[in-house]
Amino acid sequence: MSASELTPLDWHVIHFAVDRLRIAAESPDPETNETNPLPPDVSDTLIRISQVAQQQMAA
Repeated sequence: MSASELTPLDWHVIHFAVDRLRIAAESPDPETNETNPLPPDVSDTLIRISQVAQQQMAA
């Protein structure tokens, strides 16, 4: 399946999942209360995926 075959609903699900993944990854560890931020390249990639998904949802 290519990106062009995805529907606006598919892009909505992708955007939601990426957003939740970023939130979960950046949440403090319940045992230590320390945060482990995502590496910059991973964070940038997730942001880009989210941006593309938002554009495709609006299309």
